[in-house]
Amino acid sequence: MKKIDRLYILFVLCCAFIFQLNAQERRCSFDAPNITTEHQQKRQMTEIEDLEILQVRVVFHVVYQDGVQNISDEQIFSQLRVLNHDYQKTNSDSVNIPEIFKPLAANCKLQFVLAQQDELGIPSNGITRTQTTHGPFGNNDIHFTELGGKDAWNTEKYLNIWICNLAPGVLGYATPPGTAKEEDGVVIHYENIGTLGSAKIPYEGGRTLTHEVGHYLGLQHIWGTRGGCDDDDGIEDTPIQADAIYDCSESKFSCGSQDMVQNFMNLAEDDCLNFFTKGQATVMRSVLLNERQGVIDTSSLVLSINKGSFAGSLSVVPLRGQKTRYEIKGLENSSIKSIAVFSQSGTNLLSRYLLGVKSSQKLEIDLEGYPEGIYFIQVATREKIYTKRILHLL
Repeated sequence: MKKIDRLYILFVLCCAFIFQLNAQERRCSFDAPNITTEHQQKRQMTEIEDLEILQVRVVFHVVYQDGVQNISDEQIFSQLRVLNHDYQKTNSDSVNIPEIFKPLAANCKLQFVLAQQDELGIPSNGITRTQTTHGPFGNNDIHFTELGGKDAWNTEKYLNIWICNLAPGVLGYATPPGTAKEEDGVVIHYENIGTLGSAKIPYEGGRTLTHEVGHYLGLQHIWGTRGGCDDDDGIEDTPIQADAIYDCSESKFSCGSQDMVQNFMNLAEDDCLNFFTKGQATVMRSVLLNERQGVIDTSSLVLSINKGSFAGSLSVVPLRGQKTRYEIKGLENSSIKSIAVFSQSGTNLLSRYLLGVKSSQKLEIDLEGYPEGIYFIQVATREKIYTKRILHLL
């Protein structure tokens, strides 16, 4: 029998989605919108590496019956780390990408950040918790508090991710762009989220959410919707593949080419999946910048740091072999007055006053003790203030 499939449910107002479940197999049957072809034509193969990182505002809704289902903040943080590594190609297992596909693998330049405020502007950690008497969820009840689930935060401003007890055999599902607002987002089984706590082998690597967020951002499975060699996902650099592949063999072939077994939009187990292609990254960024632009977090663009110029020659480069230290270079020959570090919300975390140090000297800054995330490095010279955004990953 086939191994458990990752489920991508298409919600529409006028038709119901029908799926079959048993203890060994899940099937996925839907007619997905041809969103990939449309966005591929719009953006073609933009060099993602030349683009800015887009931040996605996320809220996790934990809906639980007991303590085991009420997963910890730490488990959610572990999932967030997986998402950010996978969507920026800093996942350690990217070294396992088959040689034939390495030139196609992409840094999608997407960063997922927990919401800092709720819909009313009240400070939040981006996690809600709702106790329920509802049994396993198998329909849209999860999206509504009055039905035992949890109402979504404004889905035009937040990527809503529900964590709950799903029907046996269901790992998770997502909605494509254009879904009814109240139900838009991703739903994940509490045993398939993050890398610790309740996460269970073989889906304990956080890749279920990586896969489902891909659907949320407009991606289909790499074999399309029907399977067979006459169907495709509409993306140029993913080879035509006849069907889902569940094992991690690099020598699978169908439709005249090697299958992309390790692609995040295939259905292998977590320790097999390790990359998106440049074409997939282009589609997801295009969907985010168009249909889903409201979930892009621009809170980092605050006056306290935007007074600096993002242009110019300032460069902040990680030192080789160092996880927390960065070298500042590339400035014109000038006297540097200060170096400062700001959080993505604009809080001044660190300031160093240098009293005329020349930019030609070696300048370093150490972010030891700072959590992973987006930071702004601001350098003030006698003539100008420069600001550089960096992604700090441990």
